[in-house]
Amino acid sequence: MKIFVLTALALIIFPAAALAAAEAPDVTLPDPDGGMHNVASLLKGGGVLVMTAPTLPEKGVQEGWSKCLPDAMPKGGMLIFIEDMSVSAWKSIAENDMRKDWKPGVPPMLLLDEKGGVRNVLGEARDATGVFVYGKGGGLVYTYRGGPSAGAAKTIWGKVK
Repeated sequence: MKIFVLTALALIIFPAAALAAAEAPDVTLPDPDGGMHNVASLLKGGGVLVMTAPTLPEKGVQEGWSKCLPDAMPKGGMLIFIEDMSVSAWKSIAENDMRKDWKPGVPPMLLLDEKGGVRNVLGEARDATGVFVYGKGGGLVYTYRGGPSAGAAKTIWGKVK
């Protein structure tokens, strides 16, 4: 009963944040080549979204997830990295590196968020990387904010149902 009351109180006090994070963000963002992709449509069948930023402190985290999540990804899985470009001090360098390293059609899909709007919708801190798991139908089923590892990647993909 106590948990129900606290949950109801949180939904009354923070309704916009609770509702916004419950579904995949319905935004259209460019990939490094300029192709446009709707995040909610891509995640309708379930998948993993990694919200991060091209900053020096987050570089190791990004590289870790870029290896662990594709290695554990099931056949037909959808993996999206959204780069919040609004927090990058070296935006043009970051974009050039992304264009060089990104391979269309090879996971993960990389999308660029120029203004950081998706980070705000997800409620993710500007200096953190968050992993958001969406089930079939596009609803949020799990979030993870720890460091990258093979074990965490298996757990994360196990939540996509």
